[in-house]
Amino acid sequence: MAGVAVLLAWLISPACSSSRALAEAEQAILGALELEALEEAGDSAGFDVSGTLSRLLAGDLDPPAALAEMAGGAVRAVAGDLGGLAASLAVPVAVSLLARLALPGGASARRTVRFVCRAASVAALAGCYAQLAGQAEALMDEILRCSDALAPAMIAAVALSGAETTAAALTPMSAVCADLIQNLLCRWGIAFSSAAAGIAIAGNLSDGIPLKRLYGLFRQVMQWGTGLLLAAFFGALTIQGRLGAGRDSVAARTARYAIESLVPVIGGNVSDSLDSLLSTAFSVKNALGATGLALLIAASFAPVVRIALTSLVLKVVSAISEPLGDDGLTAMAAQFAGAAEMLLVACLAALLLCAMLTGSCMSAAGNVVR
Repeated sequence: MAGVAVLLAWLISPACSSSRALAEAEQAILGALELEALEEAGDSAGFDVSGTLSRLLAGDLDPPAALAEMAGGAVRAVAGDLGGLAASLAVPVAVSLLARLALPGGASARRTVRFVCRAASVAALAGCYAQLAGQAEALMDEILRCSDALAPAMIAAVALSGAETTAAALTPMSAVCADLIQNLLCRWGIAFSSAAAGIAIAGNLSDGIPLKRLYGLFRQVMQWGTGLLLAAFFGALTIQGRLGAGRDSVAARTARYAIESLVPVIGGNVSDSLDSLLSTAFSVKNALGATGLALLIAASFAPVVRIALTSLVLKVVSAISEPLGDDGLTAMAAQFAGAAEMLLVACLAALLLCAMLTGSCMSAAGNVVR
């Protein structure tokens, strides 16, 4: 019904070809979409959905400047925390080095000092990882909220732009996307990375329990599982989009032919107005999709940067401590960096699922009006 109302409003407009009429048509289409949930998701992420959408339609948005501003703010926000983490790990590494130089190799005092240093490193690394896991879970909840708000509006915009069949095909894909994020990536992804962090502690706190292969197994399962998940979802989106696009194009051609043939005298003008309306709806759909992608980036940028930089700092600490401290402490830092990377993979996979669904909506109906 919303599409019919928009079509009638466009057809009775006395100045269809003017820029004012185009603006009114864009506003009519936006009014037919339910954007309240999307705006609420943007408010929680500190992102102006309405302002960004308006600037995109007007063509005066500067994405590189906005991205640079987000990057600078994210790096400044995590710089102090990462410096504190590096300092907390530098102390046990330095003490372990001094014990290695000052105490005999088989002395019980040296083994005691080494165990204490590893325990101190475990406390610092476990606390850091707990914060990262909490931020990853909060990030996935925010991505899921954005997806739940963006997908219905995008699918409705796809339908208004002439791709009814594709919109119907994308609706179940939206539900699948939300389920994958909530159950597989959030629940199992964080569980696998947390298990890897626990294995890093158990396998390196003492020299008697080597667990490197078990750690590698968890990491490979996480990486391969995420890759297969993304490949399967992208393949399903592609197949659904291809099947729907052909039927959408045939339906649009049939409707235009019927209008031109059956409506006397003014049939051609009405058909041209229909083409203009669908083109305008297509532009609004693309602007809405770009706004949704910008919202996803704004919500996920700072947590993703934090997780990535934390993993990098832990790798640097591991590389520096290798010639200075003991092997267990070095391996522990490296494996915690790997666990942080597993969190990063899960977060990026959730972001990519939403981005692929939004991109599929944006590409739909591109060839409907011909």
